Amino acid sequence: MHAQLELMAQAHYKCLISLSIALNNKDNPPERVFSSLQNASKRARTVIDHFNWVYTYCTGNAGNVTDATAIIAFGTGMAAYRNLVMKT
Repeated sequence: MHAQLELMAQAHYKCLISLSIALNNKDNPPERVFSSLQNASKRARTVIDHFNWVYTYCTGNAGNVTDATAIIAFGTGMAAYRNLVMKT
């Protein structure tokens, strides 16, 4: 279980870094912002997956406690915007 907690912490930190990059580049071309937000959503999904694993391990209750549907949709939207920006 400790390995899962470590992986969750690493993904959380990477998510924070991606969000920081997006915020620090808000006045630059949007491709960098969209790319960073897309990466942050991917990392957030990893955090959710690890959290669900730890929850199941600790409680014995199988299933996803935290639904990742919204973060998946956000990442998909960022990918679409990023692709649109790159075409122009």
